[in-house]
Amino acid sequence: MKLEVSFFNHLGHMYDHCAALFTICSHFICHT
Repeated sequence: MKLEVSFFNHLGHMYDHCAALFTICSHFICHT
């Protein structure tokens, strides 16, 4: 159970990271 929760927390963290990268890339593309 504990491992499962840790896995989902990791997935959520990866999603946040990808969302941030996507936002930065979009911002960069829009200003080029």
